[in-house]
Amino acid sequence: MAHFQILLYTSSRLNPTEDTRVQLLTDGPTSATAVSIPDPPSGFFVSWHFQPNKPLSILAIYLSAIDCMYQYAQKGWDDIFEGGARTWVTGYKVEVDLEDIQKPGGPLPLLISHIVLGLYYTIVELWRSKRYCKVTASLSTHSRQRGTLRIQDLGSPVLSVNTANDNLTNISPGALSFTTPTYPSGSFSDVDDHRFTIDYAYDGGRIASEDIFIAALDGLATSAQYIDDSKFQHLAATSASGKSQIDVSEVASPHQVNYSYVIKALRILTLDVIRYLRKFEGMTFDLKWEGISIAKGYMKAVQRVDNDGSRGIDIARREARALPRLLQSQVSGVERR
Repeated sequence: MAHFQILLYTSSRLNPTEDTRVQLLTDGPTSATAVSIPDPPSGFFVSWHFQPNKPLSILAIYLSAIDCMYQYAQKGWDDIFEGGARTWVTGYKVEVDLEDIQKPGGPLPLLISHIVLGLYYTIVELWRSKRYCKVTASLSTHSRQRGTLRIQDLGSPVLSVNTANDNLTNISPGALSFTTPTYPSGSFSDVDDHRFTIDYAYDGGRIASEDIFIAALDGLATSAQYIDDSKFQHLAATSASGKSQIDVSEVASPHQVNYSYVIKALRILTLDVIRYLRKFEGMTFDLKWEGISIAKGYMKAVQRVDNDGSRGIDIARREARALPRLLQSQVSGVERR
């Protein structure tokens, strides 16, 4: 995985609004076999404007972000986004707004990759700074803005709008499955194709809710770089804190697994099962096609220090690219704490 250089500029915390700017620069190639958060495009740049006087529901932020990430993880990584879009989850008063500031056919289009990475880094920054409030993120490359991402209070939902400037997305929790989740185990069928099902079983191990949601966002962003029909083998997603991991691997079967199933499974498990049950625990799950297992996975808490005092292999391997750790780097003699 390439390393990132993080440049930070922040205003005084005494101000009613705060600004943070982060530049992500790759300084080395990524292994062709690595399956992890994609490298940002050259010169990719995110700047944030926080409004702490407009607090938002923490749970609603994560749910809306996961649903938004789910929508765009299914699109082409280099596809062009035009116009605007709003994503929210029924019953929660937070929306994710996207806007392309370029005119159609302009020289600096907003790409799906910019949206996916911008949303992921924005959520991680909200978690890191504990500023769960309205935030506006400017998505730029080489200091030239391409688009805007906002997380804010839900506006007045429009029941039927289908224009380039206001393409609304409203996915109701549970819309991807037929059944009501049960504890401690259960099975879900995809509402669009009942041949795809997910069996799950909680293991009772407690995990912080934000670690579950950010690990899921990691997995969605990682999967987004592949087209839907790309052959899937293995995914290891980790929360920004390094305390939670989601791992999915294909199993021998007569069916080929692709990333579309993994993307849908992450959305169902988080928004349909975990959200409904309010059970933030480890679990195992089995993805099935026509009753045959095609991939198995787990969600678990990860101990940062082993019994012998050494760091775990998974954490040591992935910690190098964890954004919160990089945000502690000294910049111009000032250390962020």
